[in-house]
Amino acid sequence: MVRQPLSYRIATDDALNSVTCYLPLFDRKALSSIKDELEGKGAENDDNKVGPEVLRDPVIFERNPKIAADVFDFIETLPSIPTPDKLASPLRRAKNLVRLLFDDRTGRALLKDADMQLTRMLNARMDGLAAEHAIAVAANAAKIKTVEVHTAKVTTTGRDVGASSRQIETHTRDIDRDTRKIINSVKEGVGTSYYAYRVKQSNPAANKLDIRVEIAALLLVDGVIAEIEAVASKFVREQLNRVQFETRSTNLPRSPRGG
Repeated sequence: MVRQPLSYRIATDDALNSVTCYLPLFDRKALSSIKDELEGKGAENDDNKVGPEVLRDPVIFERNPKIAADVFDFIETLPSIPTPDKLASPLRRAKNLVRLLFDDRTGRALLKDADMQLTRMLNARMDGLAAEHAIAVAANAAKIKTVEVHTAKVTTTGRDVGASSRQIETHTRDIDRDTRKIINSVKEGVGTSYYAYRVKQSNPAANKLDIRVEIAALLLVDGVIAEIEAVASKFVREQLNRVQFETRSTNLPRSPRGG
């Protein structure tokens, strides 16, 4: 299957907006029967249901030669804004904005310390969440450090002769692997950045694995990731409003001298 090469519509070449499917074992008869079923014309359609219309033959619409070329040239100059992705990560959106604010290739950077400001906001909120959910964090940390083992005993004839359960300490290697996986699961490196921040803030003699366990336990608390994403969304709104205000202020007409 060959789809369009980009993730947005190409105004100048409609062929790039199409999707072509190559079927080496194409069966026209089978396709026709499926088409009839979808359109409500199948042999087993006792209820005479009316299905949707299915188009099988593609058509490429060329530019209308009766329309002047200047019209198409003008259309190409119109600004294009991609449709916002509702499923996009707020953390990714914030990080993308940081890169745009920091970009100084074509002039003065809009905000040189944008990444630092965002990171500071995220770390501060995660510190607050750790304090707010201290009980839940401690419970999750205990679960990470221990594992419950269930033992069942049966005879050779399959008769159950008892069962028992006990808790054992999780192997250090497993703790290290699992906590890294949880921390790395936070998009755009926000989890690893917070870990580096916590290590820097802690005592040099502190156990880094214990710090990783605390952070992983925090991230497992329900609602924590949503709170972190809310901070990122707040940062985006604040920066967009600030830039918009500064742009409007710059474009305000100046009063003549003496006026």
